Amino acid sequence: MDSDRQRRITRGLLVGLFTFYIVAGVTFSIIVPLGEAPDENAHFAYVHYVARHNALPVMQLHVKDAVNAEAFQAPAYYVAAALLTRFALQYDTIRLYQNPAFEFGKEAVRYPPLPEHAFPWHGAVLAWHVTRFFSLALSAVSLWATYQAARLLFDNHWLVLATVAFVGLNPQFIYLQSMVTNDVLATTIGSLLTLTALYLLREARLKYFLFAALLTTLGILTKPSALTLYPGIALAMLIAWLHLPHGRLRWLSL
Repeated sequence: MDSDRQRRITRGLLVGLFTFYIVAGVTFSIIVPLGEAPDENAHFAYVHYVARHNALPVMQLHVKDAVNAEAFQAPAYYVAAALLTRFALQYDTIRLYQNPAFEFGKEAVRYPPLPEHAFPWHGAVLAWHVTRFFSLALSAVSLWATYQAARLLFDNHWLVLATVAFVGLNPQFIYLQSMVTNDVLATTIGSLLTLTALYLLREARLKYFLFAALLTTLGILTKPSALTLYPGIALAMLIAWLHLPHGRLRWLSL
């Protein structure tokens, strides 16, 4: 098979993978009952609080509500989601009904959908779905960064395709990345940081140092556990920095 034909086939398969990913993610975000994903109720309560109060929640001892459950989290994802959904959240609340028969480890819906959750969506229900779509858009960026990183690592088109398929066809990944959770933005930042590190190792340029610095800051503001990536990123930056010519450029990148 000639290289041009191979490229066309792999490009078509990549488009198919991305299309499948988006369709599957939209399907999950629509049909999964609100609050059903892990801790989603608490994550959305954080978004709701920021949108209504124009402030971050503060953890309080002996308070057991949804907002307080996630109030320790870094704010970047929630602030971005609140800005997107503020139009629907300022004066509206949402009601969830917890299934009394629900138990962890058993097949039972925790929050059965209520009549007001049905389409067409309004108010806080609309905001919840918009936040889910926001998560899906962020995860599509993660998939794109995975594709770009694979292109830098592998010369073989099929290995690039296999890398994207490994991520984009994982049902658990699609499911979680189409729900309300700050893990989505942490994943996106991690994938972009990895891509930036690969670019730095390929070509030490000032703009890549800047991207790494901005993404590192955003990562800390999203989820501190993203710090587990930074030793590898810092090593890539150090190697790239040592390849820079001595002088002004070295100081600027530092």
